[in-house]
Parts: sequence; structure tokens; C-alpha cells
Amino acid sequence: MGGWCCERGATVKVVVDTNVMFSFFKRGSFTRDLILNCPFGLVSPKFALVELRKYSGLIMKKAGIGEDEFGLTLKELKRVVEFVNLPVYFDCVAEVERICPDKKDVDFLALAFFEGSFLWSNDSVLKSQDRVKVYLTREVVGMFFD
Repeated sequence: MGGWCCERGATVKVVVDTNVMFSFFKRGSFTRDLILNCPFGLVSPKFALVELRKYSGLIMKKAGIGEDEFGLTLKELKRVVEFVNLPVYFDCVAEVERICPDKKDVDFLALAFFEGSFLWSNDSVLKSQDRVKVYLTREVVGMFFD
């Protein structure tokens, strides 16, 4: 994984989309294990927390958990994913807005562009733009664990 390290030895931060984090809430899920044992730093726009809360009912239903476990799992997720405020990557938003195929994903692409990294997302429509590399979970696994 040396190609993903900066000159000073700091790990490059990989941007993780909300659709990937949804799977974190299911106990024993492969994606949960992958996030917890990631060989790189994970970041996401703070906006992702709004989405997770917005869809908490659906997440709880699909994961088979209650509100208490949702809250505890969200706290655990916050320990492994750094949630970044918009002002940090704001200067990249305008450029990414022009090429983003799905406007609700502008923040994720802008943060990845700002970080000079890739976006880990299971939304394959995001691959239609060419400014930011987008990798599906199976591709992330192939890059780092095969």
C-alpha cells in the first residue's frame, strides 16, 4: 500500500460515501469489518452524518437493530471515519459541481478532489465523471486485500 502514502509517511485519506457506511450498521457485515480494519484513513463530509440520521429508520430496519444500537454504532463509526466540515473543501465544490452526475454526491467528490484521493462508493453512476476515481467495495477489496 506504499503508493497511498505521502512523503512524510502520512496515510492518504480515502473518502467514503454514505451508501458504504449504511452497511456498517449491520453486525458482522463484510463492509463493517472492512471499515474497522481499513489500511488507510477514512474521511467523509460532515453532511454524511445528516444522511445517516435521515435514513436511520431504514438503516435500523435493514440492520435489525434498535435506536440504542444505532446510536452506539454511529459513535463507533465516528471513531474510524473523520467527518470533515464543508469549509475545508469548499474551494473544490464549484469545479466538481460541473462534472458530478448526481448533485447529491457533490460533497463526496469535492472532498476526494481536495484530498487528491479516491471515493469509495457503491454508486456506479459516479464513475461517469473523470476528475475523481471512484471504486466500488469489491474494487477496494481487490486493491488492498488480494
